[in-house]
Amino acid sequence: MSPDENPPIFIFKTIRLNPGVTKINFFCCIMFSVLTLFGSAGINGLHLLILLDRNYYNVLQDNAGSMNTLILVIQSIVTVTLGIPYGYIGDRFGRRTLILIGAASLLLGSLLIPLQTTIFPGFVAAFLFVASAAAAFAGVPLLADYVADESRGKAFAFAGIMSGLAILIPNLLTKVFFYANFSLGLCYSIFGISSFAGLLLNNLGLKKGTVRRKEQNKPKEEEISFLVRMKEAIQVFKSNRWLQIGLTLQAFAGSDFGIFMSFLTLYVQYLFPTGASVDGKIIVNNLQSVMIVMMMISMPLYGYLLDKKNVLIHLCMLSLGGGIAGLAFIAISTQTVIFTLYIGAFVFG
Repeated sequence: MSPDENPPIFIFKTIRLNPGVTKINFFCCIMFSVLTLFGSAGINGLHLLILLDRNYYNVLQDNAGSMNTLILVIQSIVTVTLGIPYGYIGDRFGRRTLILIGAASLLLGSLLIPLQTTIFPGFVAAFLFVASAAAAFAGVPLLADYVADESRGKAFAFAGIMSGLAILIPNLLTKVFFYANFSLGLCYSIFGISSFAGLLLNNLGLKKGTVRRKEQNKPKEEEISFLVRMKEAIQVFKSNRWLQIGLTLQAFAGSDFGIFMSFLTLYVQYLFPTGASVDGKIIVNNLQSVMIVMMMISMPLYGYLLDKKNVLIHLCMLSLGGGIAGLAFIAISTQTVIFTLYIGAFVFG
């Protein structure tokens, strides 16, 4: 290390930060993940409920599955379409700018969805803002910017634990809101406004600039246009099979979880007679809590097994078997108080 360089900074004595990155930057990086998941999980957990609610869209349960599938398709299309331009904005204008765009989109979507009276174009148009926010947040690689290469595994493990808490907190808050008889519109507003304010405040602690590291005596690179960058990104995707497999599995995993949550919501609503919708919402929320807690417990354990043991195929089969068993237990449940409903959520988680 030269005399002009500062000594490396470590988090928990094991996670080394890149030069120029402070502990405050790292803390705000983790808080960014927590805040985005807090807002996104809280808002996305309400979508199917507000579609079924007679005070808002009052969609028939026979049509709710199709409507929710349309929502998932729209979200996927928007995320894929905006992924490259949002990535370019993050590199060109900085991570803070992209986070501001995502926070504003999330706020607009959360405020507009309860105000609409029609599915087309009302709900769909408002939901586009929520999908746009998800695409913007996905294009902010703060951990990759801030953490040294050899410490990324530990950093992502820590971030994963915090992410689990970030998903559990809005789930528990939603339970409180339902017990307090808050309207779904008010729940949307609470999640949207609090996430927007938190992200703006958190932005102050993130590192300024558009690049991770500035190398000494490096000539200034010629500015590359957006179209050229997009062509390069597509070419990299076409030529890298592991990247194709990874992104495909990631997309399927996200869709599967969304589809399962939709099935669970609709199934529980079917078990309740007309007029008991509040109880149905609480039961759905309780089942979600069981799944999230089990996911938080299981992720570190399975991560350890993947690192220490050659059990990749075994864990894949366990995952598939758990999904099948979880669905089977829920499908044979004919009452909301029956234990098989919670066993299904436990196994699926």
